[in-house]
Amino acid sequence: MSQPDPNDDESDRRLASARFGTATATYVVVSSMVGVGVLTTSGYTVAAVESNALTLALWVVGGLVALFGALSLAEVVSIFPRSGGEYAILSEAYGPLAGFLAGWTSFLLGFGAPIAAASSASAGYLLGPWDHSVTVENLLASALIVFCTAAQALGRRTGAGVQGASTVSTLVLLGAFALFGIGTSTGQASHVWDWPALRSDLAPKTITALIFVAFAYTGWNGAAYIAGEVREPGRSVPQAILGGTGLVVTLYLAMNLVYGLALPAADVIDLARREGSDAVKPIANLAAKQLWGPTIASWLSVTFGMVLLASLSAQLMTGARVLMAMSLDGLFPAFAGRLSGPDRVPIVATLLLASVALVMLWSGSFRALVVFASVGLALSSMGAVAAVFVFRRKWPGRIAPFRTVGHPVTPLLYLVATALLITFTLIDPQEGPPARWSLVGIAAGVPVYWLSIRRFARKR
Repeated sequence: MSQPDPNDDESDRRLASARFGTATATYVVVSSMVGVGVLTTSGYTVAAVESNALTLALWVVGGLVALFGALSLAEVVSIFPRSGGEYAILSEAYGPLAGFLAGWTSFLLGFGAPIAAASSASAGYLLGPWDHSVTVENLLASALIVFCTAAQALGRRTGAGVQGASTVSTLVLLGAFALFGIGTSTGQASHVWDWPALRSDLAPKTITALIFVAFAYTGWNGAAYIAGEVREPGRSVPQAILGGTGLVVTLYLAMNLVYGLALPAADVIDLARREGSDAVKPIANLAAKQLWGPTIASWLSVTFGMVLLASLSAQLMTGARVLMAMSLDGLFPAFAGRLSGPDRVPIVATLLLASVALVMLWSGSFRALVVFASVGLALSSMGAVAAVFVFRRKWPGRIAPFRTVGHPVTPLLYLVATALLITFTLIDPQEGPPARWSLVGIAAGVPVYWLSIRRFARKR
Protein backbone atom coordinates (compact mmCIF):
# COMPACT_ATOMS: atom_id res chain seq x y z
CA MET A 1 0.00 0.00 0.00
CA SER A 2 1.31 3.48 -0.84
CA GLN A 3 2.02 5.79 2.06
CA PRO A 4 0.45 9.19 1.28
CA ASP A 5 1.36 12.40 3.01
CA PRO A 6 -1.47 12.80 5.50
CA ASN A 7 -1.65 16.49 4.71
CA ASP A 8 -1.86 15.95 0.93
CA ASP A 9 -4.38 13.19 0.28
CA GLU A 10 -6.20 12.99 -3.03
CA SER A 11 -9.57 12.13 -1.51
CA ASP A 12 -9.43 15.16 0.77
CA ARG A 13 -8.41 17.49 -2.07
CA ARG A 14 -11.58 16.45 -3.89
CA LEU A 15 -13.58 17.72 -0.93
CA ALA A 16 -11.71 20.99 -0.49
CA SER A 17 -14.48 23.06 -2.09
CA ALA A 18 -16.81 22.70 0.89
CA ARG A 19 -15.56 22.35 4.47
CA PHE A 20 -17.11 22.17 7.91
CA GLY A 21 -16.12 24.47 10.75
CA THR A 22 -15.19 23.69 14.36
CA ALA A 23 -18.78 24.20 15.51
CA THR A 24 -20.19 21.59 13.12
CA ALA A 25 -17.42 19.14 14.05
CA THR A 26 -18.30 19.64 17.73
CA TYR A 27 -21.98 19.12 16.91
CA VAL A 28 -21.05 15.80 15.31
CA VAL A 29 -19.13 14.68 18.42
CA VAL A 30 -21.87 15.73 20.85
CA SER A 31 -24.81 14.42 18.84
CA SER A 32 -22.96 11.17 18.04
CA MET A 33 -22.65 10.56 21.80
CA VAL A 34 -25.83 12.05 23.26
CA GLY A 35 -29.10 10.27 22.88
CA VAL A 36 -29.60 6.55 22.66
CA GLY A 37 -27.27 5.48 25.44
CA VAL A 38 -28.13 7.92 28.20
CA LEU A 39 -31.85 7.66 27.43
CA THR A 40 -31.95 3.84 27.38
CA THR A 41 -28.98 1.89 28.70
CA SER A 42 -28.94 3.30 32.23
CA GLY A 43 -31.87 1.07 33.12
CA TYR A 44 -29.97 -2.01 31.98
CA THR A 45 -26.95 -0.94 34.01
CA VAL A 46 -28.89 -0.39 37.25
CA ALA A 47 -30.65 -3.74 36.86
CA ALA A 48 -27.32 -5.49 36.26
CA VAL A 49 -25.32 -4.04 39.18
CA GLU A 50 -28.33 -3.55 41.48
CA SER A 51 -27.22 -0.12 42.67
CA ASN A 52 -27.65 3.52 41.66
CA ALA A 53 -24.40 4.46 43.40
CA LEU A 54 -22.40 1.84 41.52
CA THR A 55 -24.11 2.86 38.29
CA LEU A 56 -23.01 6.46 38.79
CA ALA A 57 -19.49 5.23 39.49
CA LEU A 58 -19.54 3.31 36.21
CA TRP A 59 -20.57 6.44 34.33
CA VAL A 60 -17.63 8.27 35.90
CA VAL A 61 -15.26 5.46 34.88
CA GLY A 62 -16.74 5.35 31.38
CA GLY A 63 -16.32 9.11 31.05
CA LEU A 64 -12.68 8.93 32.11
CA VAL A 65 -11.99 6.13 29.65
CA ALA A 66 -13.67 8.12 26.88
CA LEU A 67 -11.53 11.15 27.73
CA PHE A 68 -8.38 8.99 27.63
CA GLY A 69 -9.39 7.79 24.19
CA ALA A 70 -10.27 11.30 23.05
CA LEU A 71 -6.94 12.71 24.20
CA SER A 72 -5.09 10.01 22.28
CA LEU A 73 -7.20 10.23 19.14
CA ALA A 74 -6.91 14.01 19.09
CA GLU A 75 -3.17 13.67 18.44
CA VAL A 76 -3.72 10.97 15.84
CA VAL A 77 -6.14 13.04 13.75
CA SER A 78 -4.10 16.24 14.19
CA ILE A 79 -1.19 14.41 12.52
CA PHE A 80 -3.37 12.56 10.01
CA PRO A 81 -6.50 14.68 9.34
CA ARG A 82 -8.17 12.56 6.73
CA SER A 83 -11.87 11.66 6.36
CA GLY A 84 -12.79 8.04 7.03
CA GLY A 85 -12.20 7.67 10.76
CA GLU A 86 -10.78 4.33 11.89
CA TYR A 87 -10.65 3.10 8.30
CA ALA A 88 -8.25 5.84 7.24
CA ILE A 89 -6.23 5.68 10.46
CA LEU A 90 -5.81 1.89 10.56
CA SER A 91 -4.98 1.76 6.85
CA GLU A 92 -2.10 4.16 7.35
CA ALA A 93 -0.96 2.66 10.67
CA TYR A 94 -1.22 -1.09 10.03
CA GLY A 95 -1.80 -1.67 6.33
CA PRO A 96 -4.70 -2.25 3.90
CA LEU A 97 -6.19 -5.36 5.55
CA ALA A 98 -6.52 -3.66 8.92
CA GLY A 99 -7.99 -0.60 7.24
CA PHE A 100 -10.44 -2.67 5.24
CA LEU A 101 -11.60 -4.53 8.36
CA ALA A 102 -12.02 -1.24 10.21
CA GLY A 103 -14.16 0.10 7.37
CA TRP A 104 -16.09 -3.17 7.17
CA THR A 105 -16.66 -3.08 10.93
CA SER A 106 -17.81 0.53 10.80
CA PHE A 107 -20.19 -0.22 7.96
CA LEU A 108 -21.82 -3.33 9.45
CA LEU A 109 -21.44 -2.89 13.23
CA GLY A 110 -20.26 0.61 13.94
CA PHE A 111 -23.00 2.42 12.09
CA GLY A 112 -25.63 0.01 10.78
CA ALA A 113 -26.54 -1.37 14.21
CA PRO A 114 -26.33 1.95 16.14
CA ILE A 115 -28.50 3.68 13.54
CA ALA A 116 -31.03 0.89 13.91
CA ALA A 117 -30.85 1.22 17.71
CA ALA A 118 -31.23 5.00 17.57
CA SER A 119 -34.27 4.78 15.34
CA SER A 120 -35.81 2.09 17.58
CA ALA A 121 -35.24 4.17 20.72
CA SER A 122 -36.61 7.29 19.06
CA ALA A 123 -39.73 5.50 17.89
CA GLY A 124 -40.22 3.93 21.32
CA TYR A 125 -40.16 7.32 23.03
CA LEU A 126 -42.38 8.95 20.39
CA LEU A 127 -44.97 6.21 20.89
CA GLY A 128 -44.45 6.10 24.67
CA PRO A 129 -47.76 7.76 25.66
CA TRP A 130 -49.72 5.14 23.74
CA ASP A 131 -49.88 1.34 23.79
CA HIS A 132 -48.18 -0.02 20.70
CA SER A 133 -46.71 -3.20 19.29
CA VAL A 134 -43.11 -3.89 18.32
CA THR A 135 -44.17 -3.92 14.66
CA VAL A 136 -45.63 -0.42 14.88
CA GLU A 137 -42.48 0.79 16.64
CA ASN A 138 -40.28 -0.70 13.92
CA LEU A 139 -42.41 0.85 11.17
CA LEU A 140 -42.01 4.29 12.69
CA ALA A 141 -38.29 3.67 13.22
CA SER A 142 -37.95 2.80 9.54
CA ALA A 143 -39.68 6.06 8.58
CA LEU A 144 -37.26 8.02 10.78
CA ILE A 145 -34.26 6.46 9.03
CA VAL A 146 -35.73 7.44 5.66
CA PHE A 147 -36.37 11.00 6.87
CA CYS A 148 -32.83 11.53 8.17
CA THR A 149 -31.34 10.01 5.02
CA ALA A 150 -33.30 12.48 2.92
CA ALA A 151 -32.08 15.39 5.09
CA GLN A 152 -28.44 14.37 4.56
CA ALA A 153 -28.97 13.88 0.83
CA LEU A 154 -30.30 17.44 0.41
CA GLY A 155 -26.80 18.81 0.80
CA ARG A 156 -23.91 19.45 3.18
CA ARG A 157 -25.25 22.87 4.16
CA THR A 158 -28.74 21.54 4.82
CA GLY A 159 -27.41 18.49 6.66
CA ALA A 160 -25.13 20.63 8.82
CA GLY A 161 -28.00 22.98 9.59
CA VAL A 162 -30.22 20.13 10.71
CA GLN A 163 -27.31 18.73 12.74
CA GLY A 164 -26.59 22.01 14.48
CA ALA A 165 -30.20 22.81 15.33
CA SER A 166 -30.97 19.32 16.59
CA THR A 167 -27.81 19.19 18.71
CA VAL A 168 -28.46 22.52 20.40
CA SER A 169 -32.06 21.47 21.08
CA THR A 170 -30.82 18.19 22.56
CA LEU A 171 -28.42 19.90 24.94
CA VAL A 172 -31.02 22.44 26.07
CA LEU A 173 -33.67 19.79 26.70
CA LEU A 174 -31.48 17.28 28.50
CA GLY A 175 -29.76 20.03 30.45
CA ALA A 176 -33.13 21.35 31.60
CA PHE A 177 -34.26 17.82 32.47
CA ALA A 178 -31.15 17.33 34.59
CA LEU A 179 -31.41 20.69 36.38
CA PHE A 180 -35.11 20.39 37.18
CA GLY A 181 -34.72 16.74 38.11
CA ILE A 182 -31.89 17.40 40.54
CA GLY A 183 -33.72 20.36 42.03
CA THR A 184 -37.11 18.73 42.43
CA SER A 185 -38.27 18.09 45.96
CA THR A 186 -39.63 14.64 45.16
CA GLY A 187 -36.21 13.16 44.55
CA GLN A 188 -34.64 11.19 47.37
CA ALA A 189 -30.91 11.52 47.94
CA SER A 190 -30.91 8.20 49.78
CA HIS A 191 -31.69 6.45 46.48
CA VAL A 192 -28.24 7.27 45.12
CA TRP A 193 -26.28 6.17 48.19
CA ASP A 194 -27.06 2.48 47.97
CA TRP A 195 -23.68 0.80 47.64
CA PRO A 196 -24.16 -2.97 47.31
CA ALA A 197 -22.61 -5.53 49.61
CA LEU A 198 -19.43 -7.10 48.26
CA ARG A 199 -20.12 -10.40 46.50
CA SER A 200 -18.00 -12.73 44.43
CA ASP A 201 -20.13 -12.18 41.32
CA LEU A 202 -20.20 -8.39 41.58
CA ALA A 203 -16.88 -7.61 39.84
CA PRO A 204 -17.55 -9.47 36.56
CA LYS A 205 -21.14 -8.17 36.45
CA THR A 206 -19.90 -4.64 36.98
CA ILE A 207 -17.26 -4.82 34.26
CA THR A 208 -19.75 -6.37 31.82
CA ALA A 209 -22.30 -3.66 32.62
CA LEU A 210 -19.78 -1.12 31.34
CA ILE A 211 -20.66 -2.28 27.81
CA PHE A 212 -23.85 -0.22 28.05
CA VAL A 213 -21.98 2.79 29.40
CA ALA A 214 -19.35 2.45 26.67
CA PHE A 215 -22.09 2.39 24.04
CA ALA A 216 -23.48 5.66 25.41
CA TYR A 217 -20.06 7.31 25.26
CA THR A 218 -19.34 6.04 21.75
CA GLY A 219 -19.07 9.00 19.41
CA TRP A 220 -16.16 10.85 21.01
CA ASN A 221 -14.32 9.95 17.81
CA GLY A 222 -17.07 11.32 15.56
CA ALA A 223 -15.15 14.36 14.28
CA ALA A 224 -12.38 12.09 12.97
CA TYR A 225 -14.80 10.77 10.34
CA ILE A 226 -15.10 14.19 8.72
CA ALA A 227 -11.56 15.39 9.50
CA GLY A 228 -10.77 15.88 5.82
CA GLU A 229 -13.74 18.23 5.47
CA VAL A 230 -12.95 20.45 8.48
CA ARG A 231 -11.17 23.78 8.17
CA GLU A 232 -7.79 23.80 9.95
CA PRO A 233 -8.22 20.17 11.11
CA GLY A 234 -5.04 20.14 13.18
CA ARG A 235 -6.62 22.70 15.50
CA SER A 236 -10.36 22.26 15.00
CA VAL A 237 -10.67 18.47 15.24
CA PRO A 238 -8.90 18.14 18.62
CA GLN A 239 -10.98 21.03 19.95
CA ALA A 240 -14.17 19.35 18.77
CA ILE A 241 -13.25 15.95 20.23
CA LEU A 242 -12.11 17.21 23.63
CA GLY A 243 -14.71 19.93 24.06
CA GLY A 244 -17.57 17.72 22.94
CA THR A 245 -16.47 14.81 25.13
CA GLY A 246 -16.11 16.95 28.24
CA LEU A 247 -19.55 18.48 27.74
CA VAL A 248 -21.19 15.09 27.29
CA VAL A 249 -19.52 13.54 30.35
CA THR A 250 -20.92 16.34 32.51
CA LEU A 251 -24.39 15.96 31.03
CA TYR A 252 -24.40 12.17 31.43
CA LEU A 253 -23.50 12.32 35.10
CA ALA A 254 -26.26 14.84 35.74
CA MET A 255 -28.84 12.73 33.86
CA ASN A 256 -27.95 9.59 35.78
CA LEU A 257 -28.13 11.46 39.05
CA VAL A 258 -31.71 12.37 38.17
CA TYR A 259 -32.53 8.73 37.44
CA GLY A 260 -31.10 7.73 40.80
CA LEU A 261 -33.00 10.43 42.68
CA ALA A 262 -36.27 9.40 41.06
CA LEU A 263 -36.03 5.61 41.01
CA PRO A 264 -34.73 3.32 43.76
CA ALA A 265 -32.60 0.54 42.29
CA ALA A 266 -34.97 -2.01 43.79
CA ASP A 267 -37.84 -0.64 41.68
CA VAL A 268 -35.79 -0.87 38.49
CA ILE A 269 -34.69 -4.42 39.31
CA ASP A 270 -38.25 -5.48 40.09
CA LEU A 271 -39.59 -4.00 36.83
CA ALA A 272 -36.91 -5.75 34.79
CA ARG A 273 -37.66 -9.09 36.44
CA ARG A 274 -41.45 -8.79 36.09
CA GLU A 275 -41.71 -7.44 32.54
CA GLY A 276 -38.35 -8.26 30.99
CA SER A 277 -35.20 -6.21 30.62
CA ASP A 278 -36.62 -4.04 27.85
CA ALA A 279 -39.19 -2.67 30.29
CA VAL A 280 -36.44 -0.45 31.75
CA LYS A 281 -35.29 0.74 28.32
CA PRO A 282 -37.20 4.11 28.51
CA ILE A 283 -35.43 5.04 31.75
CA ALA A 284 -35.90 8.79 31.27
CA ASN A 285 -39.65 8.37 30.88
CA LEU A 286 -39.82 6.18 33.99
CA ALA A 287 -37.96 8.81 36.00
CA ALA A 288 -40.16 11.62 34.66
CA LYS A 289 -43.33 9.78 35.68
CA GLN A 290 -42.00 9.37 39.20
CA LEU A 291 -40.88 12.99 39.49
CA TRP A 292 -43.62 14.93 37.70
CA GLY A 293 -46.50 12.58 36.92
CA PRO A 294 -47.79 10.84 33.78
CA THR A 295 -48.99 13.94 31.90
CA ILE A 296 -45.66 15.74 31.88
CA ALA A 297 -43.89 12.42 31.33
CA SER A 298 -45.93 11.81 28.17
CA TRP A 299 -44.92 15.16 26.70
CA LEU A 300 -41.30 14.55 27.62
CA SER A 301 -41.40 11.11 26.06
CA VAL A 302 -42.39 12.55 22.69
CA THR A 303 -39.74 15.25 23.04
CA PHE A 304 -37.06 12.67 23.87
CA GLY A 305 -38.05 10.81 20.73
CA MET A 306 -37.34 13.94 18.71
CA VAL A 307 -34.03 14.41 20.52
CA LEU A 308 -32.82 11.01 19.37
CA LEU A 309 -33.09 12.15 15.76
CA ALA A 310 -29.91 14.18 16.37
CA SER A 311 -27.94 11.01 17.09
CA LEU A 312 -29.47 9.23 14.11
CA SER A 313 -28.60 12.11 11.79
CA ALA A 314 -24.99 12.33 13.02
CA GLN A 315 -24.42 8.62 12.55
CA LEU A 316 -25.69 8.75 8.98
CA MET A 317 -23.41 11.73 8.24
CA THR A 318 -20.25 10.19 9.67
CA GLY A 319 -20.86 6.61 8.55
CA ALA A 320 -21.33 7.58 4.92
CA ARG A 321 -17.83 9.11 4.96
CA VAL A 322 -16.32 5.72 5.77
CA LEU A 323 -17.81 4.15 2.65
CA MET A 324 -16.79 7.17 0.60
CA ALA A 325 -13.18 6.97 1.82
CA MET A 326 -12.99 3.23 1.08
CA SER A 327 -14.40 3.79 -2.39
CA LEU A 328 -11.92 6.55 -3.19
CA ASP A 329 -9.12 4.17 -2.17
CA GLY A 330 -10.45 1.41 -4.45
CA LEU A 331 -11.52 -0.85 -1.57
CA PHE A 332 -15.24 -0.51 -2.22
CA PRO A 333 -17.26 -0.17 -5.45
CA ALA A 334 -16.65 3.21 -7.09
CA PHE A 335 -20.30 4.26 -6.99
CA ALA A 336 -20.14 4.55 -3.19
CA GLY A 337 -17.64 7.40 -3.52
CA ARG A 338 -19.78 9.37 -5.94
CA LEU A 339 -20.42 12.94 -4.79
CA SER A 340 -23.69 14.47 -5.91
CA GLY A 341 -25.39 17.83 -5.98
CA PRO A 342 -23.93 21.34 -5.71
CA ASP A 343 -22.61 20.61 -2.21
CA ARG A 344 -20.92 17.38 -3.37
CA VAL A 345 -22.36 15.03 -0.73
CA PRO A 346 -21.98 11.19 -0.74
CA ILE A 347 -25.62 10.39 -1.45
CA VAL A 348 -25.03 6.81 -2.63
CA ALA A 349 -22.96 5.93 0.45
CA THR A 350 -25.65 7.42 2.67
CA LEU A 351 -28.34 5.34 0.98
CA LEU A 352 -26.28 2.15 1.35
CA LEU A 353 -25.77 2.78 5.06
CA ALA A 354 -29.46 3.49 5.59
CA SER A 355 -30.34 0.21 3.85
CA VAL A 356 -28.07 -1.78 6.17
CA ALA A 357 -29.61 -0.04 9.18
CA LEU A 358 -33.10 -0.98 8.05
CA VAL A 359 -32.09 -4.64 7.79
CA MET A 360 -30.53 -4.51 11.28
CA LEU A 361 -33.64 -2.86 12.70
CA TRP A 362 -35.89 -5.73 11.67
CA SER A 363 -33.46 -8.52 12.62
CA GLY A 364 -32.60 -8.06 16.31
CA SER A 365 -33.74 -6.80 19.70
CA PHE A 366 -32.62 -3.40 20.96
CA ARG A 367 -30.41 -4.86 23.72
CA ALA A 368 -28.76 -7.29 21.30
CA LEU A 369 -28.13 -4.47 18.82
CA VAL A 370 -26.39 -2.43 21.53
CA VAL A 371 -24.04 -5.25 22.54
CA PHE A 372 -23.52 -6.34 18.92
CA ALA A 373 -22.45 -2.83 17.96
CA SER A 374 -20.42 -2.09 21.09
CA VAL A 375 -17.86 -4.86 20.68
CA GLY A 376 -17.04 -3.91 17.09
CA LEU A 377 -16.84 -0.23 17.99
CA ALA A 378 -14.55 -0.94 20.93
CA LEU A 379 -12.16 -3.04 18.85
CA SER A 380 -11.91 -0.39 16.12
CA SER A 381 -11.33 2.37 18.65
CA MET A 382 -8.51 0.36 20.23
CA GLY A 383 -6.75 0.19 16.88
CA ALA A 384 -7.19 3.92 16.31
CA VAL A 385 -5.96 4.90 19.78
CA ALA A 386 -2.95 2.57 19.50
CA ALA A 387 -2.04 4.38 16.27
CA VAL A 388 -0.65 7.22 18.40
CA PHE A 389 2.35 4.97 19.13
CA VAL A 390 2.68 3.95 15.48
CA PHE A 391 2.56 7.49 14.11
CA ARG A 392 5.10 8.79 16.62
CA ARG A 393 7.54 6.13 15.41
CA LYS A 394 6.60 6.55 11.76
CA TRP A 395 6.94 10.33 11.63
CA PRO A 396 9.34 11.22 14.47
CA GLY A 397 10.12 14.63 13.00
CA ARG A 398 6.55 15.66 12.32
CA ILE A 399 5.22 18.45 14.51
CA ALA A 400 1.80 17.46 15.84
CA PRO A 401 -0.62 20.36 16.36
CA PHE A 402 -1.88 18.49 19.43
CA ARG A 403 0.10 16.19 21.75
CA THR A 404 -1.58 13.61 23.99
CA VAL A 405 -1.61 14.70 27.61
CA GLY A 406 -0.03 12.03 29.80
CA HIS A 407 1.41 9.96 26.96
CA PRO A 408 2.05 7.00 27.06
CA VAL A 409 -0.03 6.31 30.18
CA THR A 410 -3.21 7.88 28.77
CA PRO A 411 -3.56 5.66 25.67
CA LEU A 412 -2.40 2.58 27.61
CA LEU A 413 -5.14 3.09 30.20
CA TYR A 414 -7.72 3.29 27.44
CA LEU A 415 -6.43 0.15 25.73
CA VAL A 416 -6.29 -1.93 28.94
CA ALA A 417 -9.75 -0.83 30.13
CA THR A 418 -11.34 -1.52 26.74
CA ALA A 419 -9.66 -4.92 26.41
CA LEU A 420 -11.01 -5.96 29.82
CA LEU A 421 -14.49 -4.79 28.88
CA ILE A 422 -14.51 -6.79 25.65
CA THR A 423 -13.18 -9.93 27.36
CA PHE A 424 -15.78 -9.94 30.14
CA THR A 425 -18.59 -9.19 27.69
CA LEU A 426 -17.62 -12.10 25.44
CA ILE A 427 -17.78 -14.62 28.31
CA ASP A 428 -20.92 -13.23 29.94
CA PRO A 429 -23.88 -15.67 29.75
CA GLN A 430 -26.40 -13.03 28.68
CA GLU A 431 -24.37 -10.55 26.67
CA GLY A 432 -21.89 -13.08 25.25
CA PRO A 433 -23.93 -14.38 22.27
CA PRO A 434 -24.47 -11.03 20.49
CA ALA A 435 -20.92 -10.03 21.40
CA ARG A 436 -19.52 -13.16 19.75
CA TRP A 437 -21.69 -12.57 16.69
CA SER A 438 -19.98 -9.20 16.46
CA LEU A 439 -16.64 -10.98 16.10
CA VAL A 440 -18.14 -13.23 13.42
CA GLY A 441 -19.28 -10.16 11.52
CA ILE A 442 -15.80 -8.66 11.66
CA ALA A 443 -14.13 -11.92 10.62
CA ALA A 444 -16.47 -12.19 7.63
CA GLY A 445 -14.60 -9.26 6.15
CA VAL A 446 -11.35 -11.24 5.84
CA PRO A 447 -12.44 -13.54 2.97
CA VAL A 448 -14.14 -10.58 1.30
CA TYR A 449 -10.85 -8.72 1.37
CA TRP A 450 -8.71 -11.61 0.09
CA LEU A 451 -11.19 -12.52 -2.67
CA SER A 452 -10.99 -8.95 -3.92
CA ILE A 453 -7.34 -8.14 -3.26
CA ARG A 454 -6.24 -8.47 -6.89
CA ARG A 455 -8.94 -6.11 -8.09
CA PHE A 456 -8.04 -3.65 -5.34
CA ALA A 457 -4.35 -3.87 -6.27
CA ARG A 458 -5.11 -3.10 -9.94
CA LYS A 459 -7.10 -0.03 -8.95
CA ARG A 460 -4.21 1.23 -6.86
